[in-house]
Amino acid sequence: EVGKVVLEYKLFPAQVKKDPVHVVIWAHAPNDAHESDKDRVFYEYLPGFVNAARSLDNCNENFPMVVILEDFYGFQSYGPVNEVSGYLSELSSWYRLLSVNQANVI
Repeated sequence: EVGKVVLEYKLFPAQVKKDPVHVVIWAHAPNDAHESDKDRVFYEYLPGFVNAARSLDNCNENFPMVVILEDFYGFQSYGPVNEVSGYLSELSSWYRLLSVNQANVI
């Protein structure tokens, strides 16, 4: 929800405000796996973020590239982490987003 507000109201540093936005990254942290209402996060907040990112003004009328960064690492309980990974995989497929997993990058 916070990310959506930042994008909608363009709460960026001055340098970013004057240049077009080409890439927007939504980073998912390990503590987000413990969110009590995951459906709300992944079916309301994240789509709101994606739509806000896609509505940013660009000089060439193309959407900025939206990336989902799944940042799970170290010692996490695998149940919640796997559940969240499933949500992120579904959403990146639905919205045709690039999804990057920390384990795949390393």
